[in-house]
Amino acid sequence: MATKNEFYKDFSNRTSYNDIPCKDDEVLVPFVTTYDEARYYRFNMDNLETWKFYGKRVLVGFTPVRSSAKDSSMKLFNSDVHEYLNRFSNISDDLSLDQMMDDINDPDKNAKDPTSTTATEDLELFYMALDMLIEFYDKCQQPRKSSCIRMLSEGYSKQEIAEQVTPELKKSRAYEFIQQTQKDGLKLFLENFHIK
Repeated sequence: MATKNEFYKDFSNRTSYNDIPCKDDEVLVPFVTTYDEARYYRFNMDNLETWKFYGKRVLVGFTPVRSSAKDSSMKLFNSDVHEYLNRFSNISDDLSLDQMMDDINDPDKNAKDPTSTTATEDLELFYMALDMLIEFYDKCQQPRKSSCIRMLSEGYSKQEIAEQVTPELKKSRAYEFIQQTQKDGLKLFLENFHIK
């Protein structure tokens, strides 16, 4: 777990990229974005900030996550910053497979076997596919389905989703919408995002 020191910040004085306030069990965390992405997804540009890392400017937005996910979200943010900055670097930190395999046997190096598959990596791939599905719904101008899938993945109950996503529908119709969205999402996932 990350050590909470002077670099571990509280972002409660910021506003999310889409002006939606945090719920009681949520906190804001930063994420890396670009101006093109911000314009395309219609982020509120007033809520974005430009931070400097090693003299390079990085556009940053803020998004709500569950409090329990803050540490992992910050690790992801730092990783995204590193990846973003490396796009502008002439020095490649790519290694050959042979080099990686040699490093595994060296006790002085904290190496990882790149050929192995772990449950964590599988879970990350699942979340990437889920994000692609949500992004697909966003691009297709279907914010209800996007919100429904996002909230289901975050563990919200069907009742909470019905109240927030489809408040104008009666309970039975709202539940039907959620169930149909799940079926459509699974079908889309298997057709477009499933690794065969």
